[in-house]
Amino acid sequence: MTVKTRNRLSLGLFVIAISIFAFNALILVLRLLRGELDIASFPNPHTGKNFLTVYNPYIALASVYIEILYVIVSSYLLFRIFEKTQASEIIYFHLFLVSCLIDSFRLWLPLFNAFNSYSNLLVFSGNAVVFARLLIPLSLLFTVYMGDIEKRQDIEKNIFILFCTAFFFAYFIPLNTAITNPNFSVDYSFSFIIKITTIVVIASCTIHLFIQNHQNRRSQATAFGYLLIFIGIFFLFNAVSIVLIVVAVPTLTTGTVLYLKGLHNQYLWYD
Repeated sequence: MTVKTRNRLSLGLFVIAISIFAFNALILVLRLLRGELDIASFPNPHTGKNFLTVYNPYIALASVYIEILYVIVSSYLLFRIFEKTQASEIIYFHLFLVSCLIDSFRLWLPLFNAFNSYSNLLVFSGNAVVFARLLIPLSLLFTVYMGDIEKRQDIEKNIFILFCTAFFFAYFIPLNTAITNPNFSVDYSFSFIIKITTIVVIASCTIHLFIQNHQNRRSQATAFGYLLIFIGIFFLFNAVSIVLIVVAVPTLTTGTVLYLKGLHNQYLWYD
């Protein structure tokens, strides 16, 4: 994949993310004006009475909009910072951002009141979230292990493999459409296994980055940033209270800045 093609991908993702954000914002405003937004009926996980930890559906709603804003800002930064840089890791980081954008489709359940009964939108949203939760660890895995300069010729093939793998499992993993989670996602089978596998993948990738940076006498900014990105996005996915969203946003922001800045400095001498 050429730099020109990758830059077009960044701009395309930027435009698509803005369009999705504008569409969702418009629907939200219309629902609020008409009094049709019914998110109070979402299941309450009974997190106590402390205002910092108690479940707040409006916090959950805001977290998804923040997720889309994160994709908008990050895709723009990728274009501006790596416009002339041959960084293979950025291609797979684009897939991570695409995963975050697809995960935001869970926002349509409260916006269109699609959680009270079985519907095609409910199934689509559920499958989209499963696809995103599978693609995120895969894209972050390839960011670390397949981002070497000598593996650039395999990028298109690897992207195809990642999408097919995530789609295959997302299609066959059963959804429990009778249960809608507090973060507006449809419950699905093997969720615990997927979470544990994701944690193991991220842990191994972080350790690999630390060792690689140490051997090459590089800054550990990419390793710390990589870990913070995962922690931040994990909290943002599950941000249903004030304390979770307060932790998620600065952690994700700091991690992204550290990772992209460290990666840019690393490739500054290569290109």
